[in-house]
Amino acid sequence: MPGGDFIVPKGCRLLLIGSSENIRLARKVIRKKQKPKEMGIV
Repeated sequence: MPGGDFIVPKGCRLLLIGSSENIRLARKVIRKKQKPKEMGIV
């Protein structure tokens, strides 16, 4: 299990676990072109 500061590389598969509402919200954030500041891209 990676730590909390792990950066998910491009093309990596990501398993989302939670309620359908939270999964839907996570997908919206991932698909956005402009990412939130908290999601720093290296």
